Parts: sequence; C-alpha cells; structure tokens
Amino acid sequence: MTKPFTATASSLRLRLYSNAVRVGSADDGQIMDNPVVQKAKASDAIEISQLILGVAHYFTLDPNGAGAERFFASMSSKAIETYITNPDFDYYTCRINGELAGVVCARDGTHLFHLFVAPKYQRLGIAKHLWSHIKESRFNRSGVNEITVNSTPYAVPVYKKLGFIEADTKVERDGIAFVPMRLVLHSSN
Repeated sequence: MTKPFTATASSLRLRLYSNAVRVGSADDGQIMDNPVVQKAKASDAIEISQLILGVAHYFTLDPNGAGAERFFASMSSKAIETYITNPDFDYYTCRINGELAGVVCARDGTHLFHLFVAPKYQRLGIAKHLWSHIKESRFNRSGVNEITVNSTPYAVPVYKKLGFIEADTKVERDGIAFVPMRLVLHSSN
C-alpha cells in the first residue's frame, strides 16, 4: 500500500493516494473516500434541486421563505434540468460513495452560478474541491479576467478564502439576500 501524503491547511486534511483523493476535517476525524466530480445529467436535476432547496434558508430573508417564490422556482428540478441542458451553463456534481455532496455551475463562462454543498459535507473541503474543478475546466480555459458570484451572506467567508472580494454591499430583493462578489483572475495590463 502506498503511504499517503498529508497536507494540512487549517482544519482541512487531504490525503492523496495513487488512485484516490480523501477529503476530511481534522476536527471530526471523518475521511470521505473518492469525491467524484462529473458533468451533471438531466436525470440529476431532482436530486440537485433537493440539495439546493435544503440550504435555501441561507438566502431567504424570511425563515419560512415568504417572498422568495421566484428564487424557489429558479431552483426547481425543471429549472435545474434547463440549466444542465443549456450550453451557456456548465454544471457538475460531486458524489461521495454515490451520494450527492455538492454541485457547481458556471454561467456564460464569467459567473459562478451555483456552488452548493449538502449540510453533512460542509466544512470538509468539498466547496474548494468543486471550485478548483470549475475554475480549471471553465474559467481558466475561457481566458476571462474576472468571475462574479452572488454569495449568501453566510458563505461570504468561504468565497473570501477562494480569493473573491465583495463588489458591492448586501442586496435584499425578492425575498432573498446576497452579496455580489468578484474575483480577478488575470490583470488586464
């Protein structure tokens, strides 16, 4: 058996083996085998919608979601299926032991449209894993200089760790709250 290489950054522990990446938290001692990132399929839409709606309370102004009907409609399985099949969107899933752990989606090659992680997989490096994948597969290859994202107020610290900065103050509209953020990839000089 190959001896693992362990790199520690804060509480994140990655163990790299010849055929696997293990992602886990040093605090909880759990190590998840083989996070698999792959292109989303239309058949994933229901499961993706359920994951996103399960964390939607981080966006909504009202704990019960009042006023955010338009937001909820945009996260329905039908809407997700439309994003997955639209060539302007690049949608990926991350599964651990077959279970959906997170999703990431780029829109038009310049906007991080979705980056959601299921609650049981949060703080285990899944968002960073998904971000690295979409950054390399979509953003770096497209040659864009800047990427935008509308972050939940809850996720602003996560995006800051990924290099994003706040582009504006918190916006509250249509029953949701978000913070516009941006990341400069390449200087235009």
